[in-house]
Amino acid sequence: RRAMAAAAPSGEPGALAELGLPSWLESLLQPGVGDGVFITLKASLVCLILTLLAMCYHIEDPDISFHLYIFTGMAFVLLIVVVWFINELRASKAEKKDGAEKKD
Repeated sequence: RRAMAAAAPSGEPGALAELGLPSWLESLLQPGVGDGVFITLKASLVCLILTLLAMCYHIEDPDISFHLYIFTGMAFVLLIVVVWFINELRASKAEKKDGAEKKD
């Protein structure tokens, strides 16, 4: 219980730094949605697609293969939509930042 109490963030910015976590994990544990979350999401989807493609290659049952092709297509479309959304979000943030700088 002491370890859990010590590991709980105390609200200070350096609280996670005391745990000695890798930088990518530390960025995931920060409040809000940062770049680490987007990178992890994209990597997870790519791994899912690669796994489904490997299964499509090795499984010969036509009923299962049909479903695997559908799931692979859905995962690929999801990856495209996620990448598009992230790019739109970044463009919106940059536009908002440029608009705020022009006002000043």
